[in-house]
Amino acid sequence: MGQSHVKPTSEEMCAAKVNPRSGLATDYLNMFNEAIMLFEMAIDMPEMVDELSAWSPKSYREHFEASGFEMTSTVLAAYETAEPDLKSRFDTLCTQTCASFLSAIDQVQSMDLSDDGGIFEAQAVLEDLKSLQAKLDGLIHNSNVDADETEATVDTTQAEIDALF
Repeated sequence: MGQSHVKPTSEEMCAAKVNPRSGLATDYLNMFNEAIMLFEMAIDMPEMVDELSAWSPKSYREHFEASGFEMTSTVLAAYETAEPDLKSRFDTLCTQTCASFLSAIDQVQSMDLSDDGGIFEAQAVLEDLKSLQAKLDGLIHNSNVDADETEATVDTTQAEIDALF
């Protein structure tokens, strides 16, 4: 049974670090920032691959419910009342981004990071992951992102990542 949410005011959203136009918070991207940081460290220090492998994604809701952030209810109410098409595009991109990060982490485990070729390959994958995160950031900050453009770009980026392996 779904919960009914009242849309927070712009002031409440700003206090909770939610973009009032999109109803989404950039704090969610911290989860991906952590993985990117670990990925960068693993390229330089291959022994960090194990720590990178321990990273696991969370949905937007799961992230905030586990965060301990005092304004979680405002963040989630804003998310639940976000424009449905934007929220759908964001959720789809989140799912695809999480899957791409997990796939990339699996792949980096088999790369030879002591070899220039392996390092170059890992760096290319990392750039693709950063691009996906930037697309999420774009949806959070610009609710006018074209859905077809976003989906086509995500599909292309995923195809590019898959082609690397």
